[in-house]
Amino acid sequence: MGGAGSGGAGDGGAGAGGAGGSPLPPITDYSAEGPFATTVERGSGPSGNHTIFRPERLGEDGFLHAPIIFGPGINTQVTSYTDLLSNFASHGFVVVGANLLTGGPNAPNNRAAMLEGLDWIIEQNSEAGSIYEGKIDVEHAVSMGYSVGGTAAVEIGGHEAVATVVSIHGHIATAALHGPMLQTSGTQDTIGLPMQQKTYDMSQTQTFLATVTGADHGYITRDVGGVQRPAIVAWLRYWIYNDAGGKHYFYGDDCVMCTSPWENPQRKNWE
Repeated sequence: MGGAGSGGAGDGGAGAGGAGGSPLPPITDYSAEGPFATTVERGSGPSGNHTIFRPERLGEDGFLHAPIIFGPGINTQVTSYTDLLSNFASHGFVVVGANLLTGGPNAPNNRAAMLEGLDWIIEQNSEAGSIYEGKIDVEHAVSMGYSVGGTAAVEIGGHEAVATVVSIHGHIATAALHGPMLQTSGTQDTIGLPMQQKTYDMSQTQTFLATVTGADHGYITRDVGGVQRPAIVAWLRYWIYNDAGGKHYFYGDDCVMCTSPWENPQRKNWE
C-alpha cells in the first residue's frame, strides 16, 4: 500500500470526515441509486452555460444539498454524462455541470467556467425566490471533473467552499487544497496515469490515488462509470454526508479500492 504508513492509514479518523450540513444513513450497495428522485435542467446556471442534475424535491425536512461543480472532458457536452451525474444527484447532491470545456489541460477558460458555476450555485442559496434558497450546503462543495475537467477540478479546489476534490483521469495540477482529494485512473490510461501520479506527488493534502486494472482513459464514460462510480459515491457520502458506511472503500489495507479490480492504491497525509 503506497504511502499507507503515513498518518496511520489502517483505520483513519473516527466517524465520517467531512461533517457536512446533513447526514445520510449508511447504505449497503453504493452502486445503487440513492434515495432522491432526480431531474435535469439544461441551459441553466450563469448565462445558461451549465446543466443542473439535482434532486426533484429540494430541502425536504431541512436537508441541505451539497453542490458538485463538474467539468467534462475536452469538447464533450456535459449531457454525455447524464446517467453518471444523475446518479450522484440521487444521493442528494446538486450537480452543476459546465456544458463544454474547449481548452486543453490547465487552460484558464476551463477553470473560469467551473468557478462561474460554483459561485453561482453558492449565490443561489441566498437569492430570494430561488428554488435553491436556503437549501444548499455552501460550506461543503465538491470540485469534480473528468480528463481536462478533472485537471481544472484540482486547480479550483482551493476555493473556500470546496470540502473535497475528485479528479477522474485528470492531468497534472496543483492548488492549495484544504480538504481531501480522490484521484482515479486506470492501468491502460498510459498518458493520464503518469500525470495523475505527478498530481498525487505534489499534493499536500490527504489524498488517495486509485487505479483500476485494465481501465483506459475513457473508462468513466462507459457503463455508468464502472467500478469508479460507486467508489466516488462512497467517498462523497463519507466526506460530505457523514455516511460512515462508505469508509471501507478507502480506509484499511483490505479496503474495497485496495483489492481487485483496483491495484496499486496510494495514500498520503492519511488521517
